[in-house]
Amino acid sequence: MPSNVPERRWSLRRRLVVLVAVVALASSLLTALVLAGLWLLPGVLGGLIVRKPGAAIYVEVVAATLEALLGNTWGFSTVWYGLLEGLGAEMVLALLLYRGFGLLPAMLTGAGAGVVVGLLDSFIYFPEFSSAYKGVYVVLAVISGAVIAGIGS
Repeated sequence: MPSNVPERRWSLRRRLVVLVAVVALASSLLTALVLAGLWLLPGVLGGLIVRKPGAAIYVEVVAATLEALLGNTWGFSTVWYGLLEGLGAEMVLALLLYRGFGLLPAMLTGAGAGVVVGLLDSFIYFPEFSSAYKGVYVVLAVISGAVIAGIGS
């Protein structure tokens, strides 16, 4: 018995469009994964080397100010980001009472800074994205902070 419902097969064009969209989304998330950790590295490394309260904030703000002075797309907002990223790293170091400086504390410090940058980016730069995308973005920023900034320190 023939059906009045047309057969729903995806054309090659439609398949390619979906494939390109998936690759674009994945590449933007992977780029965020790599770049977030690189920006967090100064605060994490500074806090682990100096081992004094405020060191992570100071080093991150100095790095952000230098970046802003050299010229970038974001201007002075880079300094605010640096301050908040440094606070994220500093909070973890404070919870550890500035006594843990091995691999695990370094990864936790990077993850703490990653939470901050993930939340800032997802609400300031990506307000139109869904909650699921924002959640994935924050998780990737935390992983990036832990792996690249934490292990890299």
